[in-house]
Amino acid sequence: MPTYSRLTDPMFGSPAVLAAFSDAGTVRAMLDTEAALARAEACCGVIPQQAAQMIAEVCAADPIDADKLANDAVAAGNLAIPFVKQLTAAVALRDADAARYVHWGATSQDIIDTALVLQLMQALHALDNDLSTLGDACADLAAAHRATPMVGRTWLQHALPMTFGLKAAGWLDALRRDRDRLDASRQQARVLQFGGAAGTLASLGDDAPAVAAQFAQALQLELPTLPWHAHRDRLVEVASTLGMLTGTLGKMARDISLMMQTEIAEVSEPAAPGRGGSSTMPHKRNPVGCAAVLTAAVRVPPLVATMLASMTQEHERALGGWQAEWDTLPQIVALAAGALRQMGEVVSGLQVDAARMRANLDITRGLILGEAAMLELGRHIGRLAAHHVVERASRRAVDEGSTLRDALARTLAEDPKHAGLLDDATLDRLADPAHYAGQSMRFADAAVKAWRNGRGHRTASVASHIEPSSSGSAPHAEAAPTQAPIRDDKARYAAGLAVRRDVLGSAHVDRSLQRLTPLTEEFQNLITRYAWGEIWTRPGLPRHTRSLITIAMMVALNRSEELKLHLRAAANNGVTRDEIKEVLLQTGIYCGVPAANSAFHLAQEILGDEGGTS
Repeated sequence: MPTYSRLTDPMFGSPAVLAAFSDAGTVRAMLDTEAALARAEACCGVIPQQAAQMIAEVCAADPIDADKLANDAVAAGNLAIPFVKQLTAAVALRDADAARYVHWGATSQDIIDTALVLQLMQALHALDNDLSTLGDACADLAAAHRATPMVGRTWLQHALPMTFGLKAAGWLDALRRDRDRLDASRQQARVLQFGGAAGTLASLGDDAPAVAAQFAQALQLELPTLPWHAHRDRLVEVASTLGMLTGTLGKMARDISLMMQTEIAEVSEPAAPGRGGSSTMPHKRNPVGCAAVLTAAVRVPPLVATMLASMTQEHERALGGWQAEWDTLPQIVALAAGALRQMGEVVSGLQVDAARMRANLDITRGLILGEAAMLELGRHIGRLAAHHVVERASRRAVDEGSTLRDALARTLAEDPKHAGLLDDATLDRLADPAHYAGQSMRFADAAVKAWRNGRGHRTASVASHIEPSSSGSAPHAEAAPTQAPIRDDKARYAAGLAVRRDVLGSAHVDRSLQRLTPLTEEFQNLITRYAWGEIWTRPGLPRHTRSLITIAMMVALNRSEELKLHLRAAANNGVTRDEIKEVLLQTGIYCGVPAANSAFHLAQEILGDEGGTS
């Protein structure tokens, strides 16, 4: 559908998405759609089973001449008309009677739209994998640099200290929202298009509902309430979601490329032979990945605008608006996927110069910390008076070429009313940017936790909704009751796994899952389904209380390893150090001094090492 350049595809696209929307990918999706239609109609007795089998066999062999298809589509007005003509001729060569039933009861838009949905599902699956990989890389970056100090910049100027972990966390949290939007829009778009000539399916009479249901099932698509030939909101939602995702990626690329400027030099894209060089300046290391992402961020918004403009379609079938989507939506998907691939490569190999970040904090000789000094001094003389003092000291630091710390010390010492208000230790602390990063670390930790918890919920949810591939045959009616318990167990496992990640942390759960063996897997899955999926999810007690009860039980049972685990997890459930102490005291009364003593030692080991909660 879209027109691509073989020369620039690798730069701005993603191989999996380009394959999905290639000429061959489009023809294959249309063939799969026609084959599924024939099988569905045969299941419902609308066409002979032998004819459906022949149509499916010919579709599998791919008899379509793509060049002829493209040329004939010029006069036909769309691809489906010459496509059906070629397919019918190919079937007739093997079975003239079967050829009579090709495309039975459908219209061109049914085939083109449904094929597009199949291509979208394939492309969005690949895109989703890349989004998860990029998010994981950002989470690792935010966690590793949660305390790495750097300059926070507003209007491109030095503002206040922050941490690089917080900057990466900002990228991460935006990606989390993009991921949620992508999930929702993908589910909305995962629907069959089947309405016949005018959206009434009159061509199939009373068999229409059954055929539509079988058709959707054969392609593993949802059956919508009614055909949507002239209602394009689902596809526009996908386009808009990908537009926002590309904007997020563009924001990341802008940040990284600015930080790569020679004068800043705080990060660098991954180094590789031939990457980022110049044809004339051998010293250069250009942000080529960021450039590709920013290119997509420029190109995608007007394409999204085209999708929005195409929504005003005429009556039951469009004249121009539908046709405007054919190349536009695949281009949006391909550009978003390419930007995602490029940014994944950039972030996963990003080189961070923490020393340069720290050095850049000192460029202003401490002026960046004027607010911190003003607030500390304001405790003694009031905010406005402190503002005037620090302002004078700042001007003095600039004039004398000294640090704000030294200029402020001299300014205070020269005024009897202010002398001694801030001692040397306080002035040293105020001059350390690491002490004025605010909630940077907490915000970074929160973003990482939200992403990783979401990954756990999402992985479990996807696992609980895996569908078997369709064989095209009608399901047996008696099979339904046996499937229900399996679906219930999957849902219970999904809920249990999500709670385990919330309570114990994703890192611990991932390690446990990696250690599963054929001997232990069934039992551990049972624990996940019922202990975590049933008990920990019950609404009768808040998780905070369940955590305290579990700690008490581990003490009573003398289960030291499990006690360590739940002491570490307590913070995830809002448990404070004082509450843990009270539970241990209460438990010790009934379990005896040795058990309580051991528990207190373990608690001191865990909370002492990790800082605990308060």
